[in-house]
Amino acid sequence: MKKLTILILLFTSFVFSQNNSSKYNSKDSIAGGKIDNIKPANDLGKDRLPTFAKCKGTSSIEEQRNCFSKVISSTISKNLRINKFKGQNKNIDIFVKIELHKTGRITNIEFLKSNDESGYFENEVIRAINSLPKFEPGIKDGKLVSVPYSFPIKLSLK
Repeated sequence: MKKLTILILLFTSFVFSQNNSSKYNSKDSIAGGKIDNIKPANDLGKDRLPTFAKCKGTSSIEEQRNCFSKVISSTISKNLRINKFKGQNKNIDIFVKIELHKTGRITNIEFLKSNDESGYFENEVIRAINSLPKFEPGIKDGKLVSVPYSFPIKLSLK
């Protein structure tokens, strides 16, 4: 019985010692309508990352990621309707996770963190994300794959 108790204690200590840190980077944000440094939630070693038609001419993975991020940030920034809230001296922080589905569409929009008490800005983010153009899905080992993608959005309503 003592061995079983020790084994359980050891197991639970290993479980709680796992690195649970978020991939949130304070540089990643929409501040004044700009998103910077968006990255896949986890780099799954794709043979080809998901890409928008505008990004087809890029040669390196880094250029592909940067172009993909720019398309996402410009589309979301352009489509967020927040002007009527300007001047409220409020900051809204939303951390979003989406799935870049193997069909070329965005699915499973989740809010991992949010201080949007009204829910208005989360709905605006969903609407803006749904306005993203269709993309070419990622490929792994010759098969189309879905890829999780996470990014923060910081809205400064000053």
